[in-house]
Amino acid sequence: MLRCKEVLLIYAILLSVIQFAHGGALFAYDKQKNKTRPFTFHITRVKCIETPYAEAVLKECRMISRRNQKALICVSIYVPKVYNFMIMQFRLHYKYTTFQPFMLDGVVEVCAYMQRPTSDPLFNYMHGMLKDLLPSVVHPCPHGNKTYNERTEFKEEYGPNTMPAGDYRMDIRFASRTNVTLLWIQAYFSVRRRGVLGSIANSKDVFSGGSNGTRAYTIFINRFVCVDMPYEKTEVLECRTVLRRNKLPLLRIVVNTPYVIDYVMIHIQLNYKFNTFQPFLINDMVEGCQYLRTPKYDPLSIYLLNIGKQMVPEVVQPCPQGNRIYNQTVEFKESYAPKSVPAGAYRFDIRLSDRLNVTMLAVQVFGGVRRQGILGSMLEW
Repeated sequence: MLRCKEVLLIYAILLSVIQFAHGGALFAYDKQKNKTRPFTFHITRVKCIETPYAEAVLKECRMISRRNQKALICVSIYVPKVYNFMIMQFRLHYKYTTFQPFMLDGVVEVCAYMQRPTSDPLFNYMHGMLKDLLPSVVHPCPHGNKTYNERTEFKEEYGPNTMPAGDYRMDIRFASRTNVTLLWIQAYFSVRRRGVLGSIANSKDVFSGGSNGTRAYTIFINRFVCVDMPYEKTEVLECRTVLRRNKLPLLRIVVNTPYVIDYVMIHIQLNYKFNTFQPFLINDMVEGCQYLRTPKYDPLSIYLLNIGKQMVPEVVQPCPQGNRIYNQTVEFKESYAPKSVPAGAYRFDIRLSDRLNVTMLAVQVFGGVRRQGILGSMLEW
């Protein structure tokens, strides 16, 4: 199993091939399914959850391992009713220390989609993949009033053009109009890079020496916003974006904290804009006072701590905090970012709260990334 630092390097590999800000190229299934992938899939487990189902009878749900071949996924289910409305929910999870949502996350009404397919690249990708994976199931409604017997294997070409190495879980749930579960499958699998280069790449740290060297992209920041104001226990005296010619803008923030702080929960979440902003890779929380007393040694926590010390050195100090006015001019530099990030639009959320989860400060940073050079610019068109 890969550790966080290894995941983040493969993250860099993945991100370099995301060619459009809204994910159109990444999920162009018909164009990608015949291409060789730089990774291999290994299905490790398949299970059906929340059984027994109220409106269906599950007869079989298992994985059959085969020597030197892909494992077979075997599902047999009897659906006695006829359905002209069916919801499909799908979500891909990546395992950091626990499984967390990763890139693929959607809900679609299957019957309406089959009648009038949308132009959404994510839904079209899932439709193309399931059509190849389950050709006898993926067809226009009505569905049901039969027993579905499926034996299929998941191939590399069903996946995106490239994926970070690591462990995954894919959830697919089918439900009726009244949201009664008809089938809920969880497939656990791992991804490994092919060849010597892939193995070497998996073992490096994308954040090592993060402040040195040039980046293959440029960062721009549109604005900083303090949200959910006014706050109950703190007072924001100033929160604005200061634009500068040929430089990244500054965040000017002045906050009056009239009481002593010995506990502060820090919530951080990176959002990437597909059609809307969705959580992307970084989504965590940490109790700041405890962390500064006994720091963790996972690479992501260390990386974020070091960036915080460089950006707001007067604030990143051991507790107690508070009982003062914090007057900060914050600058974000490209050297603070990982060595590679995907082109597109981003929103970074930071929220500070107390023991009762009362917000002390919440900031949203809106920005984006552009690849450098002619090739990078062409890939973003």
